Amino acid sequence: MPDNLALQGTQASGVASCLRPWAPALSSFAVAKAYEMKFDVYGRFELEVLRENNGWIAYRTSIGMRSRDSSVIIPASLAPEEIAGYLDDVLHELCVPGRAIRVLG
Repeated sequence: MPDNLALQGTQASGVASCLRPWAPALSSFAVAKAYEMKFDVYGRFELEVLRENNGWIAYRTSIGMRSRDSSVIIPASLAPEEIAGYLDDVLHELCVPGRAIRVLG
């Protein structure tokens, strides 16, 4: 699939959609926060992804709480700009029409 395919302008808005084809949504955000990223997962929950001990660790976050989500395993070899697409691939079963994985600022 060509790298330049994007969904209805979602690449510029920082949104990864459950529709295909998907294009990476992280750009300047990944550069600024390469070791700490937050995502809204289809409006169902939030994930915070941190770079720890040469690997990526996912945490579910809510008001005043953060717990490790051991069900989300992110390969250490992924670049920060690839994580939104990876999460879309592994969590797409949770997607409902009109929802997307969004990068939170």
